[in-house]
Amino acid sequence: MPAVGLDISDHSVKFLELVHSHDGYRVGRFATKEIPEGIIVGGTITKRDALVTLLSDFRKEHGLTFVRASLPEEPGYIFTTKVPQVAPDEIRSLLRFKLEEHVPIAPGDAVVDYDVVVESREMSMPVAGQQTVAVSVFPEKLAQDYVDLLHASGLTTVSLEIEAQAIARAVIPASVLGACMVIDIGRMRSGITVSAGGAVRFTTTVETGGDTLTTLIKQAFPKATDEEILRIKNEEGLSHEEHAGVKDAMEKFADMLRAHIERYYLYWQTHKENKDGQTVATGNEPISSIIISGGYANIAGLPEYLSRELRVKCVRANVWVNAFPIEKYIPPIAYRESLAYASAIGLALHKDTA
Repeated sequence: MPAVGLDISDHSVKFLELVHSHDGYRVGRFATKEIPEGIIVGGTITKRDALVTLLSDFRKEHGLTFVRASLPEEPGYIFTTKVPQVAPDEIRSLLRFKLEEHVPIAPGDAVVDYDVVVESREMSMPVAGQQTVAVSVFPEKLAQDYVDLLHASGLTTVSLEIEAQAIARAVIPASVLGACMVIDIGRMRSGITVSAGGAVRFTTTVETGGDTLTTLIKQAFPKATDEEILRIKNEEGLSHEEHAGVKDAMEKFADMLRAHIERYYLYWQTHKENKDGQTVATGNEPISSIIISGGYANIAGLPEYLSRELRVKCVRANVWVNAFPIEKYIPPIAYRESLAYASAIGLALHKDTA
């Protein structure tokens, strides 16, 4: 059934509709609305009635009914394991026996989903009769809280998905099966995700986001207005020269983000697991590129800085890459604004609609 992608975060709610056409999708309705401070904290709904009112008004304003909604990354878990090549329903049953090895959620308290990993480029040797799956696990009570919340707001939930999975579906070209890292820079924090073999294999969040940079700039340049800070970020960025303190602030933020990325970049490349009493390398293939998305991904010079410091190709996302060719259709959303819609676009591109 037709459904819009609905991205709910701590500070905003966004939706975007993709409409089928003869040569790909076209952008239908879309909108964003700020969520006041304290209503959602770290993905946990702390003021349910206020959020129900806000979402209900948002629904009425835009005529929304069916939604594919995002779940916050913080309470969720993603891990990779091998299972026999059996029917999909049997895989779900088998995965529940593996939960205790990987996540601190009891099988009876968990919602489990999975994606089959394409192993053609895996560095580890495939095991006969088995397949690799990327498993996502989320607390059932919290998932039900989101379903109940949306229902109370007059919305019908078609699917729920961890935000990192939706973002990866939007910004990583479907033809790319090699290991790729996605950095989604939000207001308060940034998500770091690794996808390989067509599935999200790892995701985490770090406490460095757009507000971190804003604070650093205000400390160095107290008289700067919000408009001036936005201009400095997006137009001058790391090439800013006018104010030494602001230049230092930009470089400090970039280095903080680089340190986070480098930590998980090295973790992916060198991670080892205990198998049958022995510590063995996972055989993860090297990350070939880094893609930056999110509402605060427009910092001028940031991709170039990360490419230079990490010695791996780093680019800003094309959030439409799996929806339509921008050479043939110009979407009604400016490029800078589109980066904040990556999650909503990925939800609208849900695998069930392919």
